[in-house]
Amino acid sequence: VLSNTQKDQIVATLEDYNVQSIEPVIIDPTYLYIIPELKTRVDFTLTTRSSSQILDRISSAIISYENANLGSFGQRFFLSRFLDATDNMDDGILGSEASIKIQKRFRPDTTRVASYRLDFDNGIENQGVNSHPGYIESTTFVVNGVTCYFDDDGFGNLRIRQFAAPNAIINSNAGTVDYTNGIITIDEFLPTSFSGDEIAITVETSRSNIQGGTNTILLIREVNSQIIDDKSGVVIDSVQNIATSGQSLT
Repeated sequence: VLSNTQKDQIVATLEDYNVQSIEPVIIDPTYLYIIPELKTRVDFTLTTRSSSQILDRISSAIISYENANLGSFGQRFFLSRFLDATDNMDDGILGSEASIKIQKRFRPDTTRVASYRLDFDNGIENQGVNSHPGYIESTTFVVNGVTCYFDDDGFGNLRIRQFAAPNAIINSNAGTVDYTNGIITIDEFLPTSFSGDEIAITVETSRSNIQGGTNTILLIREVNSQIIDDKSGVVIDSVQNIATSGQSLT
């Protein structure tokens, strides 16, 4: 991401070549992370590879899919094409299914109260159930000396919960959730610290094909890939956090 000074320098340079009525504007990209949980059924009588070797090939296919189809403006994630890419990695693969979550990350100010808006560009799952957990989860942060996380009540309210059991609700009106348009608003937020470099908010989405906004780049991260033995129906191997571009980017 360019600094404001770098942006001003580029704009000043472009103005020498610019049509008078057009004003150049440089917009920082935002990232929307796609989090797939992949379950692949394998008939080991049809392959000579081990489960770990098949997982390695599936991991390579996921990285190749991201490199070829994501990482630039205006691109979309199609679940069917993603599954085609992974299923073609071995003759023993009978088929796969995947559930998709999406994630936005932000770095809050720890010195003053501030509000934030996160645009997921895709609908957030909602069945109107006041359940725990809901359809939204986050990494942890500290408020008033208590380690907390975000969730929702299923009715459009963002909540702050205590991380430790019994996960008491600290704030039942920490913001709003627009499930239809995929917008989370965080109101008057002042954490004293947070885990990692940013707070990550992950949501269940009502879509399997993911699109991004005008200045949004899609990437894949936090993959959970499992191999299921078709004969027994048991998960016999798995891998997490494949080394995609999205995994390395914060």
